[in-house]
Amino acid sequence: MTDLSTANLNRLLAEATPGPWERHPDNPRMLCNLEQKFAVHAELTKGKGTEPQPEDVANTQLIALAPPLAQEVLRLRSKLAVQEAAFLDIFPTDEELGDHDE
Repeated sequence: MTDLSTANLNRLLAEATPGPWERHPDNPRMLCNLEQKFAVHAELTKGKGTEPQPEDVANTQLIALAPPLAQEVLRLRSKLAVQEAAFLDIFPTDEELGDHDE
């Protein structure tokens, strides 16, 4: 299973090459960061010849969206934690707040 914990998402975002990432305009099997002149070849072919399949293109587009999706997950977790804290101020309980990592 993929580790989607807050700590791991923060670590990956800090260690990864910053975006924006996108599908390479000339090769749908490559991801690129045109601002930093950096490209990565993604071996995502389904073995159906040399032409990229629609799934290859969709895979590279989804991979390129991974950093902003991770940032959105972290933003929503933070917002939820604030709302939980406000809710518990109104309706006190003995339960501890969840960390939203599981």
